[in-house]
Amino acid sequence: MLNTLFSPKSIAGINATEFPPSVRTRLAVEAGATQGWHRYIGEWGDMIGLDDFGASAPGPVLMRKYGFTAENVCKRALALLEKNNA
Repeated sequence: MLNTLFSPKSIAGINATEFPPSVRTRLAVEAGATQGWHRYIGEWGDMIGLDDFGASAPGPVLMRKYGFTAENVCKRALALLEKNNA
């Protein structure tokens, strides 16, 4: 989960460095709640995350189920690039 203890003002330096405004195509991957990430990925971005509760299975099974695989992340990133550069 994104650390929400920092105020937007204190994050501004990190935001400008890590999320430069010139890079609008952003894919966030969070093996947890997506809460808070939307302000950083913006309207051009996409999010892979976990916003429900209660699933139970071995870790690798859950990672596949929720899309946390290299194949899916690459697929989503390529689709996002295609969409935003069309």
